[in-house]
Parts: sequence; structure tokens; C-alpha cells
Amino acid sequence: MSLALFLLVACPPASTKDDADSAPALPDSGTDTAADLDTGSPGTGTDDSGSSDSDPGDSQPQDDGDSGAPGDPDHDGDGYPASIDCDDDDAGVFPVTFMDGSSSPSDATAIFDGGSAGAPASVVLVDAGEYRFCDGLYYVTVSISAENVTLSSVNGAAVTTLSAEGHGSVTRLESAVVSLSLHDLTLSGGAAANGGAVDNTVGGTVSLTNTVVDGNTATSCGGGIVSYDGYLTLDNSDVINNSASSAGGGICCADCFLSVTASDISGNAVGNRGGGLYLGGFSSTMTVTGSTISNNTATAGGGAWHEMSSPRYQDSYITDNVGGGFTVYWSANTVVDCTGGSGGVLRNTENGASMDYAAWFSSVDCDWGTGADDNTPYDVNYGYSYGANATFSCGWVEGCS
Repeated sequence: MSLALFLLVACPPASTKDDADSAPALPDSGTDTAADLDTGSPGTGTDDSGSSDSDPGDSQPQDDGDSGAPGDPDHDGDGYPASIDCDDDDAGVFPVTFMDGSSSPSDATAIFDGGSAGAPASVVLVDAGEYRFCDGLYYVTVSISAENVTLSSVNGAAVTTLSAEGHGSVTRLESAVVSLSLHDLTLSGGAAANGGAVDNTVGGTVSLTNTVVDGNTATSCGGGIVSYDGYLTLDNSDVINNSASSAGGGICCADCFLSVTASDISGNAVGNRGGGLYLGGFSSTMTVTGSTISNNTATAGGGAWHEMSSPRYQDSYITDNVGGGFTVYWSANTVVDCTGGSGGVLRNTENGASMDYAAWFSSVDCDWGTGADDNTPYDVNYGYSYGANATFSCGWVEGCS
């Protein structure tokens, strides 16, 4: 009697649905474990929670209605799945996050996210603050009217690009009061009259940090960047593979203040003067420190053209440029200073340095190459050749000494 009772209790018909329930408890393909229990009322099945998971592979409960596509969850519930949200555990981080320092971060994704390769989004920024981008390629042209704007990325220039795809400058300043800071971004595909990637023809202030300006064009001045009557600072940034028709394949700086530190200006080209950079205007000053200007091409001043300006190179290399290392034209205060232990003017064609009209420059302890590192045909036009650790001064009338 006791054995029969034991069997009766232990072996009822195993059921994945109620006896009278027509809705089976379907297996749950999500990671949750409790949702395939059948709670349907007998005879109806309408309350059966054992239906299959609508978004399999995510870590959310079954049929929770979250916005994650299969295998692409939205953990923080901000409306963006993990594939485009670079911090999907933080509801305050969006594909593009705006921060102004006075309120909680807000979602700026819609401002930048409507463009395509054929039709970049035209963005106008009137609010000061920082716009921080998650990884991706953003087709945009950005006009800045606010006084202080920062465009930055979460994970760096290698994975975050703003591209104008030939539809104007990637970024453009609208007034002299604007200050634009670019951090950890790549700017590409700009095509404009001036400043393919950065158009500052209004006297504003621009700084680039850990940023790449690559593959932009201008029909006039500054294939990569133009700055008129303004301030331009590059720190650990690259201006590469840009082109212009008139002046400054990489950078065109007219009546401006230019500072370049630990940066690379290379592979740029211009149809006239200043393949890497053009510096012009009596009020223009430039300091290039610990940087390289190389493999640029121009009809004159392959690396750089200095006109009526005051440039200084400190521990920097000007190498392998076509059209000359640099040209000094009506400029009286050009200095190439290598006293920090590095820097030189090497392997440039059409002379390492050239002087035209009221020009003067000096070299302090710099390497002008020997043998395979020689400039051709001369280190300085008019037949002057030097070598390593060379200190000398040159004047257009006086010659070099």
C-alpha cells in the first residue's frame, strides 16, 4: 500500500502545458531561465508566459520589450543597442553625448546622425559645450557659432571619423569669438574653397589634439586647414594627404599664430607654394617643436613657404620634400634650432632651403645631411652645402656665413 502511494506521487504525467491548455510552454531562447514555466489557465492558454523570446540572445528577461535587436542588447535602456552605444551600461552615454558642464549629459545623436555619403548632415552648433562621439563614421558638415565648442571621441581618431564627403568643409567657424577644440578625431573628405577640414577665415581660435586631418582638398588655400587672422594649435596631431591649388596643401596660415608640437605634416601637395604649410603675413608667427614635415610636394617650398613672417623650427625634421625643404620670402626671422639634440633638413629636392628677396634665416646646430641624406642640389640655394651640427646664417644679399 505504501509503495503504490509513492508511485502515484512521484510519477504524474509530465507536462509542459496544462492538461486543458492548448498553448504549449515554448522553450525560451534567451538567457533567462524562469520564463518557460507554463502558467496558462486551463482551457484558454491566453496567459501562457512560455512563448518564445522575441529578442533571443540578449541578456534581458523574455519578452521584455527592450529595443535590443537579436544579439544586440540595450543594457542601459537609453534606446541605443550596444553596437552603437560605446558605454551601454551608462544611461548617460549616447552615440553622441552633449555636455555643457551645468546639467546632466544629453543625447545629441539625432543632430549628427542623419547624413549619408551622398548627403552629409548639415549641422549648426549654437550651444557651447562638448560633443563626444562613440566609434563610427559620421557624414557631416559642422558650422560652429557658439563661443566654445569641443568635438571629441571616446575611443580615438582611429575609430571615429567626421567626413564631409566632398560637400564643403568638415568644420567651419562663423565668427572671431568662436573657439573650436578637436580631440581624438579624424576629419576627412572635406572639399571647399579654403580649409577642407577646418575653415577658420574669420579670425577664431582652433586647437587640435590627437587628431588626424586626412584626405581633404581646397581650390584655393589650406587643403587641410586654413586660419586667417586667428590662432591655430596642433598637439600630437597629423595633417596628411591633403591638397590645395594655390597655397598650403596641408595648412594655410595667413596673419595668424601657429603652434605645432609633436605632430606630423606629410604627404600633402599644392599646385603653387607651401606643400606642407604656408605661413604668410607680417603678423604671422610660427613655432614648430619636435615635429616632422616630410614628403610634401609644391612648385616652391615643398615642405613650407614662409612669406613676410617669423617662423621657428625647434628640434624638428624637414625631410624628403619635393620643391625644396622650405622657402624664405621677404621674411627676416626664420630660425632652425636643433640645440635640443634632434632635428635637421634632409633629402629635400630643389634645395634644403631657398631665399628670395629680403630673406634671412639661421641654422643652429642642425643636421643638413651628408651622403644619402644630402639635399639636392644644395643645402641652401646659391651653392651652399653643410653637414651635421651646422650653425650658420644666411641673407639674400650677404649670402651664408
